[in-house]
Parts: sequence; C-alpha cells; structure tokens
Amino acid sequence: MRLTCDMGNGVEDMKQQGLWIIVVVAIIVAAGLTTHRIRIEQENTRVELVMDYSGLKELSYQSDLPMTYILSQLQPVGVTQIALSEWTFADQLVANNSFLDPSATKLWNEVHVRGQHLTEPVGFAIDEIAIIESMGFSIVPRVNNRKAIHQDLQVVLGDLHPNLLIFAGNQMIGYPENIQTTDTVVQGLSARIGLVEFSSQLGLAQIASVENSVRVHAISAGEMELLPTNRIVSRYLRAVRERNIRVLYLRPFVTGPQPLARTLEMLSSLETELVTSGFTLGQAMPYPRWTASKGVLAILYLGVWAGVWLLLLYFMECPKRIVYGTLLVVWVVTIAIAQMYPARIQQGMALLGACLLPGLAVLVGKDIHGRSLSQYSFVSGVTLAISLLMVGLLSQTEYMIKLLEFRGVKLMHIVPVMILFLYGLLAPTLPFTRTKQLTSQIGKWWGYRLPIKYLLAGTVLAGVGYIYLQRTGSFGFPVSQGEIALREGLERLLIVRPRTKEFLLGYPILYFLLRAKIQHPLLLAIAVIGPLSTVNTFTHIHTPVIYSLLRSVYSMVFGYLLGWLLYKVYSWWRGWRNDDSNIWVLRIRQLGR
Repeated sequence: MRLTCDMGNGVEDMKQQGLWIIVVVAIIVAAGLTTHRIRIEQENTRVELVMDYSGLKELSYQSDLPMTYILSQLQPVGVTQIALSEWTFADQLVANNSFLDPSATKLWNEVHVRGQHLTEPVGFAIDEIAIIESMGFSIVPRVNNRKAIHQDLQVVLGDLHPNLLIFAGNQMIGYPENIQTTDTVVQGLSARIGLVEFSSQLGLAQIASVENSVRVHAISAGEMELLPTNRIVSRYLRAVRERNIRVLYLRPFVTGPQPLARTLEMLSSLETELVTSGFTLGQAMPYPRWTASKGVLAILYLGVWAGVWLLLLYFMECPKRIVYGTLLVVWVVTIAIAQMYPARIQQGMALLGACLLPGLAVLVGKDIHGRSLSQYSFVSGVTLAISLLMVGLLSQTEYMIKLLEFRGVKLMHIVPVMILFLYGLLAPTLPFTRTKQLTSQIGKWWGYRLPIKYLLAGTVLAGVGYIYLQRTGSFGFPVSQGEIALREGLERLLIVRPRTKEFLLGYPILYFLLRAKIQHPLLLAIAVIGPLSTVNTFTHIHTPVIYSLLRSVYSMVFGYLLGWLLYKVYSWWRGWRNDDSNIWVLRIRQLGR
C-alpha cells in the first residue's frame, strides 16, 4: 500500500510549485495587513502618566511634607491624573467614620462586622477627593469588588465622573450576577478602562472592548524600593515602546534619602526618554478597531495549509491529485468552521503555522544550492515571510491590546524541535513511498536495545528541554543576574534587545549546520529554535511590528556572526586533530606519567 502522497526534496520540484505560489500569495496578502497595522501603531503615540495616591500619602508621612506641596511638584513633570484607591472597613474604623461619604458610612454600619470583612472596600474618602481636585488633577478610581454587601459601580463612584477607570482585585465589581450593571455604568460615563498588564480579572472581558480600553503597566511598591532609577525608567519605556502600553501607573519612592527629589528625577527622566522616543504626554487613546475580512483570512488559511503540505512532502511522496484534493477539502472545512467559531479558527491556524512552518524554513534552506551565506539568508527570509503570515492571521485590535491572546506558546516551542529531530533520524530513508516503510522503521525503533549511556544522555536532554520550555513565556525559571546584565547592555546599545535563545543558540547552530553540511538530528533540532522563536516574536501582536522586525534582524545578524566564529573554531579543531592525530595522544600519555 502506498502512502497517499510524488514529491521531490528540492524547491525546484514541479509538483511543489503550485503550493509555493499559494504560500507566496498568502504572504503578500499578509504583508498588506502588516503595513496597515504599522500605520495604526505609529499614529497612537500619546502616553498618560498616573500617580498612585496611596504612595504619595506614604511619602508625605515619611518625609513630613504637605500633600498639597507634593502634588504641586508633579504637574511640571507630566503627571495629570491621580489614582485613588478605596478605603477598607478597617480604614474607616481607624478614621472614626469621619472620612467617607455619610451614605456609605451608614450603609456599612448596618452590616454585621466579622473579621474577614475588615478588608472589604467601603468607598472613596471625600477629603482625599477634595485635595486632589483642588490641585487640578483628574481622579482615576481604583474600584474593588464587594463580597459582604452589594453596591453597584454608580453608588461606589458617587459624584465622581472619571475618564479612566482601573479595576483592582481578581474580579470586577458586580461579577458575576450584576456585571451588566457595571457595563451600563461604564458606558454611561464614556470612561476608558485600564487593562493592567499581567493581571487577570473575572468579568473584565464582558466590560472591556476595543473602543474603551487602554493598556496599563505598573511597578509594585516593593520593586520600586529595590530597583535603581535607570532600570525603572527603562522598564516603563520598554513597556510603552515594545508592548503598546499607553498608561503608566507610577509610584513614588518613599524610603531612602530625599525620596521626593528622587521621584521627581525619575519622572523627569521618564518624560525625556518618552519624548525622545517619539511619544507625547497626554490622554491615552484606545486603538481603532481593525480586523481582516473573512475573504482575506480565507486566503491566509489556504497559505498555511499549503505550507503544511510542503513540509509533509519532505517525509512522504504523494500524487499531485491527492495533494491538491486534500488541500481543497481541508481549506473548505476550515472556512466552514470559521463561520461558527471565527476566533478559535484564527488562533488554531496561527498555532498550526507556528508549529510546522519554521521547520519548513530550515529544510528548504538546507536543500537549496549555494554558499552558506545564501542558504542562511534564504532561511532567514522565509522565516520572516512566515512571520508575516502570523501577523496576518492575528490581524485584530483585540490582539494588540491583549483582550485576545495567541495560545500555545509552549507547544510551538517543542513541536518544530521534535519534527526536525525526527527528520534528522529518518533522513537516510526519506521520503517514504509506502506505508510498509514507515511501519518497518517504527518496528526497528521499537526493537532497539539502548545502552545505558544513551538513556543517561536522554535524561540529560529531557532536563535541558524542561528548562528550555520553562524559559518560554513571561513567567518561568528566574533569569540570572549575568543574563539580566547582558539584556540591559544590549538595550542600551541597540534600539531593541534581540532574544537570547535566538542569537546565542538557534541562529549560530543554524549557520554552523549549513556551513558544515551536517545533518545530525540534534543539530537540526537546535537550529530550528532560531526560526521558531522569530515566528513566536511576531505572534506577540501587542508588540509593534517594527520592533519585532528589528529584534529578529538583530538576532539573525548576531547569530550569523557567532555561527561563523563557531565554525572557524570547529574547522581549526578538526585541522589540528587531523594534522596531529597520533602525537596528541602521545602527549596526553606523557602528561599522565
């Protein structure tokens, strides 16, 4: 029985030309979407500075300075809004009920107090509101959910009419039964919602939308006391430049020598860095709604499926009618399902492309004729083209502000590695022409008796793979101080920092593999880390395309240089070993005597 799949291993194979044409057309369409997205990103340059009032109270207490004086120093350095947190029941008791709106005090006095209710929010202090507004600042309320008693958002806000709301805690006020009431109040206020980075709140997706959402980045009070000023400024600037953050939630220094002076210095430096980078201070605006049409997405889906077939043809031979017949069927089915579950199909096709197409880039580059530089450049170009497909597939403002996110990051970091490792093992027998060849190969592997050294090596590789996976994503194994220093040095030297695993591991090994003409399974598996990481970079739709492109080009260039150096060391070692193959053994023996 033949596998339902006639293919050759070269790009020039006539049977593959049609598939490549489809892929190229899809990439051109994706490039058009990318250009439009770049224009949207470049037009949104206003950054809003919001200062935390709780931190200012602590600063006032520690430095013995009047709050009015501290507030008067903030406007000249760009702060226009003050974030005000609610008081808790415990705060109210300490203040003898004199600080809150009388209606809120009366309401809470009717509640039977238990210990667990002492941390419940009870509203905003009217004296604090008066101080902030008298100094000319707008108030950004930080609203918590209630557990002990029901209060809707309108009651909590009272006479406040904010233009920006930040919801604190792990769930929205009114969630779950009265979330619609919260939505109605937000719409009535025409207020923007601050989406705090790295936080997750139940009910937020039912309130936030493209039209009313801006992304917020904050540094915790604990971190503020540990980080030097330059790192704090760099972190805020990086958030704005590289992650579409448009509201910076600021906290003052409250300990150490001259905390107010240090705070003002930080704010002044931040303002200068933002302006130098092309941003302006002012009210942050939501990004406009932007999405690809169903027809455009259909073309991109076809491009991904064509790329999948190009990869499959490296493993098995198939008649042309089977290739294109299957391609048509899966494309039609994909479009049909997309009518019912558009977001899931978008994410699913993006994940499919991210898992399979980086391996295609490496295999195609390996098989073309030419010098290693030409091959390396070809792989890099194909990788960037595949990355544009990811941008096109995730063309939607919801991804830019992370109301929607690309899923499957860890999967896309392991599948291409496994595919290339498998290809390296099977390469002498590929492509398969009959099912029997595949089953025979599986039978041989099943009957292998592995020496202990291979089992030990496999255990080590499994450990390395675990660390590699844990280092993907925003949270995982901690980064060493040496790597932090390297990252910060690169950030100061370059416009944007290249990804470590790309320019120090993946791309150097890719160049070495192409230059040395080695097809070792392990080298193939490591070589694909560069392209897959680049594709992953472009699935971060909240990062401006220009910065993703710069980061990837830096990785490719530095990776090439390190790969060239690695090959030179390898060549020197091989030459020395061949020229001195017997004498070096004698020298070692002499040393051992």
